[in-house]
Parts: sequence; structure tokens; C-alpha cells
Amino acid sequence: MKHKFTPLHFTAIAVLLITFFCLNANAQVSNLRPYDKSGINVFEAPKDSSAVFNKLKVQFGAGFTQSFQGLKHENAVGGLYKMTPGFNTANANLFMDVQLADGIRLNLTSYLSSRHHNETWVKGGYIQFDKLPFKGTLWKDIMSVTTIKIGHMEINYGDQHFRRSDGGQTIYNPFIENYIMDGFTTEIGGEILVRKNALFGMVGVSNGIDQRKH
Repeated sequence: MKHKFTPLHFTAIAVLLITFFCLNANAQVSNLRPYDKSGINVFEAPKDSSAVFNKLKVQFGAGFTQSFQGLKHENAVGGLYKMTPGFNTANANLFMDVQLADGIRLNLTSYLSSRHHNETWVKGGYIQFDKLPFKGTLWKDIMSVTTIKIGHMEINYGDQHFRRSDGGQTIYNPFIENYIMDGFTTEIGGEILVRKNALFGMVGVSNGIDQRKH
């Protein structure tokens, strides 16, 4: 027997998907830098060891930027191409964060559109451990001040890395555009961050290959 999908079926499926998305979009994932204005001037992701894990949670976030470009150029000789003001291709990011277990978080970031590309592709992702599933006071004491991050991700270059514009996510950057020498790459690697009161230190390692070129 063949089943035909009518517009009513598609409408029902769309409503269910939207409902599922809205329910999960309100889920709270711990130790996450906010994607809205409350994430401005926040650097390393916060660490809350007292967060309670109840169940698997999925949270979606997005960033959208529509930029307008109005450049002019001139010289004494002439012969320059005419430049007309206009809008660039819209930039958009999609963030998916999953609370897998107590103190364990998964992130996946995708570029939905960028200045020169209309297609969607994955920027990178990582798994972050603020707790380890090992019993013992030793592990608990270590992870109370330690965060472990492993994946194919944006490498931590310092403070500017947390202020830069990234595709459609430009709310962290007061100047919208990045520096001419922009410290940005995505590589496969890992980081160990140790924080105690106002002091912190980080050790990281990567494969040294810019994955955006492959």
C-alpha cells in the first residue's frame, strides 16, 4: 500500500519539529559561554562544579550578521575600478551544545553561510570535561580546578581569540571586523585549563595543520 503525504501531514511534522526545537532550545547546558550579549567580555567558559545533572540536554544557539560595505578608493593616476556600496552575503552560525553527562559537554558549530560561501559546512566541535566519571577524592579534587577540552576546534590564541568576529557571531566584537593579522585557525588538538581563584594556566597541543584547507 502506498502512502501519500498531504500538506496537512507536512504541517503536522513541522509543528512537531518546531515544538521539539523550542523545548530543547530552553535546556540549560552548564559551563557554557553565553552566545548573547551576556557573553561579552567573557573569556574562558565558566566552571561550575556544583551544577546538577538530571538528564541529557540539547541546546541550540545561532548568530546572524548582515553587513553593509561602503568603501571608496582614489589615486592621482586614476584607472581604478568603480566601487558601489552594497550588502555582503549574510553570515549565519548554528551552535549545538549537548550536556552528555555530569560535567561533560559536547559542542558542534556550523557555518550556515559566510561572505563567500552560501553552502553550510562544519567549523568544528569538541568535548569538554569539567568532571571525570572516575570515583575517588583525588579525581574530584583535580577536576574541581581543571577543564579538559578535546576536538577539532578553534585554537585558543589568547584574549583577542575571545573578542573576534566568527562568521555570523559578531556580538562579542565591538568593531565587527577583525584585525588584519587575525589569530584564527581550527586544528585537531586538546587543552588542559587549570583555574584556582584569580590564577589560571593552560597547556595545549594540536596537530599543527590548518584543517580549513583540507
